[in-house]
Amino acid sequence: MPDGCKQTSQRAARKLSFFSELKRRNVIRVGDGVFGKALQFALLGEYESALESLETGLAAGDPYAASMSYMKVYAPLRDNPRFQAMLRKMNLLP
Repeated sequence: MPDGCKQTSQRAARKLSFFSELKRRNVIRVGDGVFGKALQFALLGEYESALESLETGLAAGDPYAASMSYMKVYAPLRDNPRFQAMLRKMNLLP
């Protein structure tokens, strides 16, 4: 594995470990459903995977879908056309 990929993988593993520890201690509460997974992906900087999870949840009619419109963790996605399309679908685009 090239050094750059190895470093990225190690950073992601540290972030995931830290996130898992916060979750275990109930510092943060995140479900295991598609929106919980989307949140975890966003926290790890895995924005493509976060978008896929958000789209899956929205298509399934998940009641937590609207929360993505104001959660700061999704700020890096706000200008993404797929994210904006989801907000438009829920009539939440500012």
